[in-house]
Amino acid sequence: MIYLVIPLHSRTASFRDPDFQNFHRTLRLPPPATCIGIAGAALGLAAPDAQDFFTEGEWQIGIAGTSKGQANDLWKYDDFKSGSILIREHLYDNRFVLVFGHPDPSLINRLQAAFTRPHYALSCGNSDSICTVDIPRMYQTEQLDQASELINCYTEGDIIADVLSAVNPETTTSFSIRTTSLPVAQDLPVRFAYDKKGIRMLRQRRLISYVEFPTKLPEPISGIKFSPHADSSSPPSLFVPLFPL
Repeated sequence: MIYLVIPLHSRTASFRDPDFQNFHRTLRLPPPATCIGIAGAALGLAAPDAQDFFTEGEWQIGIAGTSKGQANDLWKYDDFKSGSILIREHLYDNRFVLVFGHPDPSLINRLQAAFTRPHYALSCGNSDSICTVDIPRMYQTEQLDQASELINCYTEGDIIADVLSAVNPETTTSFSIRTTSLPVAQDLPVRFAYDKKGIRMLRQRRLISYVEFPTKLPEPISGIKFSPHADSSSPPSLFVPLFPL
């Protein structure tokens, strides 16, 4: 399996939680469908063609990263009536890491070339949230890294349910789960279908957990340990779990 690690940086980002309408709460990391869109822009593909490029069942993906803060912004938009307003959450000074994996080296090479010189400008959610790409790095390995603790990443499934199911009822166990008002596990969009007019409709969701704080797992999980160039704003290493795209 060959993996491409793509570090992204943006001043602002907003990934609308699909469960919110008038108040656009943002997810803390780009969901899988957004990652497909970012890669599609780099490749110069229209949205339906980007979906087709990432053939279901053959690709793996990993998403991790941090933001330095968040803020609310008031937006007024034309609803073809009297005009409407909404509040949108934005993340500030973001560093995300995307990992794409596939057994075909030609597809990974094509993706690496696209992120090295993107066809279109890349954005993190909104068209004005332009992001830049650090040097994409390629890894070829049959043995992935393992980790028993996660932080600042997505992982497949409901992580709280997994932890609770591993508890032995015959022993005395004490543990706590640190969280915020953000949901830990959500059904996030993964695939869309497009009609002849280009209108998209949700086709597939997947249960994914967002892990914000250090969380120990009952069993090690597979992923890529990414070590960016050390600077004042980047952690020395980041573990990115992988799951099917």
